[in-house]
Amino acid sequence: FEKEIQNRKEKIKLIDFQIEQLHILPIGSELKEKEVQAIVEVKVGDSWDATNLRPTIIVKDGIIEEIR
Repeated sequence: FEKEIQNRKEKIKLIDFQIEQLHILPIGSELKEKEVQAIVEVKVGDSWDATNLRPTIIVKDGIIEEIR
């Protein structure tokens, strides 16, 4: 039980630190929060270099804003 309490306190400290860092960033900055793996469809004739790039999904306030 004590270990779980300590884990949660550490998570709170980390989140507080991240919030402090957010206040330092200029408006319009983008942050990389996490990466996910996905299946990408390819077909004959597709450029390998284009499909090999990792697409980026921009999420703002929980809504997908852009896919690059």
